[in-house]
Amino acid sequence: MQEWWHSNNYLRRSPQRTLNRDLRRLSLRVVAVHDEIKPQRNRNPFLAHGVLFVPEDWIPILVDSLYRIRKQYGFFEEVHWRTITGAGSNSQFCVAREWIKYYLATAIRGCAFKAFIVEDGPNRRFPYPGDIDYPEHLLKSTKASLKAGIAWSFHRERKVRLQLIFDDTDNEMERSIASQVHDVLQAECNTLRLDGMKRYPWLRVSPVEFHPSNPKEASSESLPYTEFIQLCDLLLGASFQALQLSQPPKNQPGRRQLAKSIMEVLAETLQVPWFQQIQVHRKFSVSLYPDKFNFAYPAALRMARSSCRPTGHYLPGLEPPRTTTKDDSPHAA
Repeated sequence: MQEWWHSNNYLRRSPQRTLNRDLRRLSLRVVAVHDEIKPQRNRNPFLAHGVLFVPEDWIPILVDSLYRIRKQYGFFEEVHWRTITGAGSNSQFCVAREWIKYYLATAIRGCAFKAFIVEDGPNRRFPYPGDIDYPEHLLKSTKASLKAGIAWSFHRERKVRLQLIFDDTDNEMERSIASQVHDVLQAECNTLRLDGMKRYPWLRVSPVEFHPSNPKEASSESLPYTEFIQLCDLLLGASFQALQLSQPPKNQPGRRQLAKSIMEVLAETLQVPWFQQIQVHRKFSVSLYPDKFNFAYPAALRMARSSCRPTGHYLPGLEPPRTTTKDDSPHAA
């Protein structure tokens, strides 16, 4: 069976041409972990997708780091955004805080995150779960989140092998839609590449794998993906709340604190790369769709226009460098 990157008459090439072709065969394997926030009629008009891209070389590094943080605080249950309430010494909050802190300080260099949030609003109407058109809407928006992340964060790659990981569900419709994503995504990205859009790499996508988000339900083979699903859930939930797309939670200081820290990161995405305190360029991206021209736009623009402005609540250890003035300089008289 021929490989997806096969070339005609490969065996008849000279040894040097063969070596060059072998080198070009090399492709990047990436695990794409998906999570979502579903819309609710009269309560939440947003369908939000989050995708965490973990290249193969980063898998053991990220797994070991997340486990080390768990061990430090003695918390081995599911880390779920919606169940975080307390702050301070609350063990789940501490693990969530340190996971996000580690991601933004270290893992972001290799593991990009993309959120794509679709709004049912004045610019365009979209269906809700239970509506006849919702499955098609779910498929298109899921595909759009993956395509946007691939084009933005992997534009320099020539070939990418994508392994899709979704949070397990008993919903037959959602499983059916997810099972269609790999074929549609691969076909569309490769067609765009063939048409000359170089920001899309040649793509080979494996069928979706479903893994539980609860570590207690995960097998040893599923456990790394289970941890990635939880991290993706935290990044998506904190981004969603930072943009104030839902009602602020009451008596939940932990979630408020994490969301304020992500608010600062979202503000960084509007800076040119060399002015960013945290290097988020092509690594951390949150988009809203649609604007009045039916295009996606950076979510931070919505934040800048609203009252949810950065307030300086960086996660401990991620504060920007302090500017030293003459009065507080150690050499001041």
